[in-house]
Amino acid sequence: MINTALDSHLFFRLANHSFTVVSVDVSYTTPYLTDLIIISPGQTVDTLFTANQSNGSYYMAAAPYNVGIPSIDKTTTRAIVFYETTSQLGIMPVLPIIEDTAAAFTFYSNLTSLVGGPHWGPMPRNVDERMFITVGLGLKNCPKDTICEGPRKEKFSASMNNESFVLPKGKRFSMLEAFYYNVSGVFATDFPDHPVWIDF
Repeated sequence: MINTALDSHLFFRLANHSFTVVSVDVSYTTPYLTDLIIISPGQTVDTLFTANQSNGSYYMAAAPYNVGIPSIDKTTTRAIVFYETTSQLGIMPVLPIIEDTAAAFTFYSNLTSLVGGPHWGPMPRNVDERMFITVGLGLKNCPKDTICEGPRKEKFSASMNNESFVLPKGKRFSMLEAFYYNVSGVFATDFPDHPVWIDF
């Protein structure tokens, strides 16, 4: 499965069926049996399901999972899995509400690395660097001559330790591109060990 939505996590279910998650983003996971999948934008989830229900048609459906974003498309998208040609109406799965963090947490917290699987490595036991990292979503002034539809006519801005990513002026490389092309001056090693205080 691949989530090609622009900026929404998606809940996904197939009526009366369960999935065995075996990989997330090309990393093997301990097989996890679930009837609900949550998948973030651009993420891949490899799952198996067994067609073990009676002949008929079964809806698979996806709907967004978002918290705190008031104006989001809450549309449910659906398709049908047919076992055989049938006149029986499709059975629709029940999806969680848009802000069901408990359902999302249950899915994500049950994903664990497949110990001994390909590319697996043990976690280091000795810590040589301690960092306190915060991840946030705040508001930022809009560029001049731009209308933003966020709260207070500002735009949402993600940050880590109160620092937002901005492409370096004149370089126009992401950090990954800079590493690949061996371009210096794009990123530094002075990321703060603690959140920087910002006076709002």
